[in-house]
Amino acid sequence: MSKVFFIGMNRTGTKSFHHLFTQSGYESVHYSTYNPEGGAPIIIGEMISDRAEMGEYNRNPLLHGAERFTAYSDMFFHRGHKWCDGVKVFKQLEAEYPDSYFVLQTREMEGWLRSKKNHKDGQYLHRSMTYHRTKSSDQMMEWFRKDRDEHHKAVRNHFKDSERFIEFDIEKDNIEKFINFMRQADIILLKGHWKHLGKSV
Repeated sequence: MSKVFFIGMNRTGTKSFHHLFTQSGYESVHYSTYNPEGGAPIIIGEMISDRAEMGEYNRNPLLHGAERFTAYSDMFFHRGHKWCDGVKVFKQLEAEYPDSYFVLQTREMEGWLRSKKNHKDGQYLHRSMTYHRTKSSDQMMEWFRKDRDEHHKAVRNHFKDSERFIEFDIEKDNIEKFINFMRQADIILLKGHWKHLGKSV
């Protein structure tokens, strides 16, 4: 079965998409999963980012240890000491899994920035500022804005002629748009399981 990668930023409905897939009968991973080889759980975003950075020195597929899933979402690891954006490895993921589908899930910018700022009662903002060494929350918000704009531009340019790509606005688009898109992969999702989860603002 084809894989589905959600390559939009965090705070854009990843829990809702994860719920939709699991409740429709598909294996889906959101952020992390157990390690079949034992040890600490696998954090998807950290794992694929680290392996991509290794380049030719990496002997394992990007998803080694977590290839059993159909859908992959919330592929991030953001801490004060380490910053991994698994969504930015979309080109390598496409190369290794050419039958996959890619989703750029998004929402209105200002609401998204407020959600980032308020996430985990401000703890997420604090750790972001620590890692990026920003001096104010306003400066961090501008970094988030620029980072998202650059990522969206790179994704749109890369997938502009692809039938395996969709951009989905979680605030404006009807979920039927996404469900119909997934039918070409023979993935049947049940509309009744779509709901907004994890909202902070």
